[in-house]
Amino acid sequence: MADLNYNIKLDLTEANVYFNAFPKKMEFVVNNIVKKGILLVERYAKQLAPVDTGRLRASIGGGSFKGGSFSDGTGRSFGNLEASIRPFVNYAIYQELGTRRMQAHPFMGPAVDRVRQEIEGIANDELKALL
Repeated sequence: MADLNYNIKLDLTEANVYFNAFPKKMEFVVNNIVKKGILLVERYAKQLAPVDTGRLRASIGGGSFKGGSFSDGTGRSFGNLEASIRPFVNYAIYQELGTRRMQAHPFMGPAVDRVRQEIEGIANDELKALL
């Protein structure tokens, strides 16, 4: 069965100067950005999920880091950047994408789209707090 995968990419090129000066703090900041992003996606996905019994909505979660890493451009890696949040019921993909017989009721994709700019704001706030 296919999986629901959506990505949010942040351009932190301007923050490269801080990676050398504050490597541990930057790792902490980047991880905070990811954690806060996970919570935002989860909140909006639950709001947008179609509800019959509430099982689909309740299954959305598992916000956890998956082994990714972030490089400052010099080959040095900082923390875990790739995160995973998804619904855990087997019919979620059919709700999101639809079938020949059932109309789609997207909730994960729109949730990710909705938080993109908010996560950019979180990234800016976290970086400003570092200074």
